[in-house]
Amino acid sequence: GEELDDTCIVDKMRKKRGCIMFWGCFSDQTNGAFSILREGVGPFNKESYCECIITLVHRWLCLHPSLNFIQNGAPTAYNIEELQERDVVPIFWPAFSPNLNPIEAVWNRMKDYI
Repeated sequence: GEELDDTCIVDKMRKKRGCIMFWGCFSDQTNGAFSILREGVGPFNKESYCECIITLVHRWLCLHPSLNFIQNGAPTAYNIEELQERDVVPIFWPAFSPNLNPIEAVWNRMKDYI
């Protein structure tokens, strides 16, 4: 679809800060997988995303086949061939769409808590 067409995507530069990256998933059915990625892992490219994230997602979906995998259309996340090889059918979300991203509600609650 058009939402994944490179001519329809506006690149957005983010400020670089020292940090530790983590990845996690959640659903209304169960707690999800979670991984702390050592400092210096990022920025992700397609290969490191497949190695670190897709492997974890594949394992998690094998344990919970009723769940769906949603990811945004960021270039590093767009690994359709790797996903197909693992029989993972993702639901794609437009990149940089905080109003559609369910994790934004989680971040807002965490900020209020902290």
